[in-house]
Amino acid sequence: MNRKQVNNRGVTLVELVVALAILAMVMTAVIMMMSSNSVVYRKTKSDIDVQTKAQETFNTLQDSIMQAKYIEMKGYTDTDPTIVTYKKKSLAADGETVTDFSKLKDESGEVTTYTTVYPTQIKVKYSVEANDTMENKNCDVTYYFVRYEDKGESKCDLYVTRDFEEAGVDDDMPRTTQAATWAKVIAGTATKDERDQFQEFLFTNSMTEAKVTVDSTTQTFNFVMDFLERGMRYNNSSIVSCRNSYVTKDPRDRTKLDIEITETEGAGGGEGSSETGGGSSTESTESGH
Repeated sequence: MNRKQVNNRGVTLVELVVALAILAMVMTAVIMMMSSNSVVYRKTKSDIDVQTKAQETFNTLQDSIMQAKYIEMKGYTDTDPTIVTYKKKSLAADGETVTDFSKLKDESGEVTTYTTVYPTQIKVKYSVEANDTMENKNCDVTYYFVRYEDKGESKCDLYVTRDFEEAGVDDDMPRTTQAATWAKVIAGTATKDERDQFQEFLFTNSMTEAKVTVDSTTQTFNFVMDFLERGMRYNNSSIVSCRNSYVTKDPRDRTKLDIEITETEGAGGGEGSSETGGGSSTESTESGH
């Protein structure tokens, strides 16, 4: 009887080495593909995160500025590091140095050096509906643009505080006992531990710079903000228009109106009388607000 021979010699060393080499190449390709996908995912996520943060920042500025009844801005320019207050001249206190929003363009309409401002603080007053009485109450929201150096990089943190006037809500402001530390934070001289005490007011720490161009003629604020999030940079440029026509232009400033009246009277007395009536109506509207 012939017996069938069975090969039980197993796998040779050469075959094992070849098999391991093939497996290693396959695993390397898989790992590289997964690593590449992971890098793309992280990059895409960082890109989305920084764009989302930029849009959220603009939205919160837009929501308050659009319905503002009063805006006061402090900041400096490229040519002058002195911090100046910008608001309507008629609202300036006695002895207060301010730059009127309506003077941000000269008589010929040319943009002056004070048009583009690097804000350090923007205070906005608008109306909110109180929860208890359903009546509109005033709300002051203040945006603090805090600039400082962190590990050789320029930072511009945005802090937001709100102060509700008779709205049945506790003031959302730093307490008196923390006033000294808070002053250091908004001045950009605080340490990290000191800044961490006010995390509840920190809206974003992803910003590296912010500037705003004010056009009092069209009642617009053009914000240009740079953001940096996990190595991804994003530049946001957006325009906000005020709904209330008296926020930046002061109807009590009659310089331009008087010129128009004089020119109209030269052409015909009847039309000049009409222009004067229009000016009085504008002032009456302002005083009503």
